[in-house]
Amino acid sequence: MINIFNDIFDFVTNNIYYILITTILFSLCLLVIFIFVSYIVIKLLKTEIDNNSIFFYDYNKNEKKILEKYGNYQVEQIYIVKQPLNSIIEFVINLVTFYKYKRIIEESKECLPHHTQFILLIRLPDNTKKLVLLEKNNSVSLSENYVMHTNKKMKCINIKKKGYTLNKLLGDTLKRIGNNLFFNWHIYKNNCQRFSKEILLTVGKLTKENREFLEEDKIFQKYYPSEFMLHILNCLCVVLNIFEKYIYNLF
Repeated sequence: MINIFNDIFDFVTNNIYYILITTILFSLCLLVIFIFVSYIVIKLLKTEIDNNSIFFYDYNKNEKKILEKYGNYQVEQIYIVKQPLNSIIEFVINLVTFYKYKRIIEESKECLPHHTQFILLIRLPDNTKKLVLLEKNNSVSLSENYVMHTNKKMKCINIKKKGYTLNKLLGDTLKRIGNNLFFNWHIYKNNCQRFSKEILLTVGKLTKENREFLEEDKIFQKYYPSEFMLHILNCLCVVLNIFEKYIYNLF
């Protein structure tokens, strides 16, 4: 029995590269089949295609740990951050739009999409300060470790006199807009910019100046995604949500 396990271990070790490639290709094939089959089923059932059915209604384990550590401490400043989309997201968008996205961006820099997020400056009990990243990806995300884009733009908002702790800031926003809008994501109905506006509204800082800084992506004025593109994005979001909600939280 021990020899069998040793042989299996040796085989996996010696062929790890090929096993990984095969696994990735197999997963991609399954994803493509899932996208096409689910699209056909949705069209046959005549249900709304602009939807994603795996929702979040709570923070994941990482966000819960951060809230346990810093949730009761005061947020003194909020930095609104705008930065270009990362290269992986741009590659995916180009694929699903057959590179029409790239042509639009090259024709007009005004259409360049950006990702908005917050860096929260939190005062700790020992009078030191902690920076925590808050953003909306496929769900609400909090992080102590993050990488900033070199082309980012930032705007500082002082909310020290507001008396908001991290828990109160998020809790008041959640109570006002509800679980679905707070925790979940949609490409244009409920994206990072919509989330940013809701956070600023909570602290009474959704001014004209801050609205102009956030500014909505203008790419949707040039290109509105087709039903099939929306479905692809929804499927990718569903896969991410399944991984985060049912797999990531188990480990």
